[in-house]
Amino acid sequence: MISLIAAGFPWAIALPIVGVVATPLLSYLVSRRKSSGRIDTSEAQSLWDEAAAQREAYREEATQLREEAKALRAEVAALRAEVLELTSSLAQLRSEAAATTAELARLAVERAAMVAEIASLGEHKNDK
Repeated sequence: MISLIAAGFPWAIALPIVGVVATPLLSYLVSRRKSSGRIDTSEAQSLWDEAAAQREAYREEATQLREEAKALRAEVAALRAEVLELTSSLAQLRSEAAATTAELARLAVERAAMVAEIASLGEHKNDK
């Protein structure tokens, strides 16, 4: 190698040529590792692990949402039963209120008739 330096080797030309050849070769070797198709390459493995973690998180969320939906459906069914019961009670109370209103109206008429009868008896008594 000393003889190359001493002989006046043209380093200014040789170094760029070596760089031109070495750069694409190194790029090829690095990209080949990244896109090798094997799952155990560092980048592919990390992406695979991240995707697996996301799938697991989505599974857990879906399970939780199913359980929540199941509980809400049970609650809705219970509330529907309660609404039906209250609707039936309301109909019965309305019927009782109508009957009570009719009875009050009948009693008001009867009271008016009694007041009139008492008034006529009082007038009759005063006439004697």
